[in-house]
Amino acid sequence: MTTRQKKNQKKKSMKQKKLLPHQHLKKTNETANDKTEPKEEQKIESNDQPKAPKKSGNAEMKLSNGIEWKDLKPGTGDEIQNGQTLVLYYVGQLEDKKVFDKVLAGDGFEQKFGSDEPVKGFHMGMKGMKIGGKRRITIPPKFAYGAEGSAAKGVPANSTVTFTVEVRSSK
Repeated sequence: MTTRQKKNQKKKSMKQKKLLPHQHLKKTNETANDKTEPKEEQKIESNDQPKAPKKSGNAEMKLSNGIEWKDLKPGTGDEIQNGQTLVLYYVGQLEDKKVFDKVLAGDGFEQKFGSDEPVKGFHMGMKGMKIGGKRRITIPPKFAYGAEGSAAKGVPANSTVTFTVEVRSSK
């Protein structure tokens, strides 16, 4: 069989399988490298200080300490820094969606980034945010109100809480 005949036969074979030429090569390479291992998901170790998400849209992250976050709206301003005074608007909720704390109007809530208020996990989950961003942060009891809960706020002991926080500006 001539080279030309082999090429034509290969094209017919690919058409029957509905593969494009580059897909045929990829398939061949994959079968030749059957012993390759799948890529492992990226894990954040004990420092738990993620950088801003590289992809646009609704990035999600779960830290090794159990804190989870999802970007609802990526910010367009500068990335927030430790010690920076931020103007925040937020809603704090229990797992049953009951609101226990909120600041949604007026001048917002001014807070220095990196503090342990309202709870330690709040700022841990905000790392990497940019001014103008909005994020939902789910915080396990250890980094929220702990074994004591907060009677004043109506948070039972050992409650996982969720904060939806928006960074409006910085001062």
